[in-house]
Amino acid sequence: MPGSSIAYELFGADWTHMGKPMGEDFVICTQGAPDGAASVIRKAAATWDYTRFRFTFATERCLADPSRKDEVNYIDFGPIQDPGETAFALKRNEGKRLLECDIRFSSARKWHIGSGAPGSDQNDLFSVALHELGHCLGLEHSKVDGSVMAKQLDKGKHLRSLQPDDVAGRNKLYGTP
Repeated sequence: MPGSSIAYELFGADWTHMGKPMGEDFVICTQGAPDGAASVIRKAAATWDYTRFRFTFATERCLADPSRKDEVNYIDFGPIQDPGETAFALKRNEGKRLLECDIRFSSARKWHIGSGAPGSDQNDLFSVALHELGHCLGLEHSKVDGSVMAKQLDKGKHLRSLQPDDVAGRNKLYGTP
């Protein structure tokens, strides 16, 4: 890609200590989620999959206390303290070993679920899920505009495929396929 550079940032911890990288299955709670959200999240996760690992999912269910440190990778929709935030990934680690990653999507946002372009007042769930799942891999924000891991994706925009910087970061953590 002309004019591109590799500028991914790493969290400093990853899942390579696990026999099955990515740890345990992810659990999606669909309470408060738009219809079809779980399917979109699974498709976004599959975009990161390659020969070294796959995101896997358990049966959908909601946990009584999703905030506890239980080594369950959990995805839900709910309130977020910062009203400017669309979603966040909360990683728990011991040194360089990731142990858990939870993702929360803001229930205050208008989410676009379809395959077309989102409306100007909507956030594209696939794009945001793809980004947050990148954090769960161990990636931080990239300095490359247009990469999945770039710091911001505005309402009405979508980015549904990994860019060279995203792939380079993934491969740095988990090896070249």
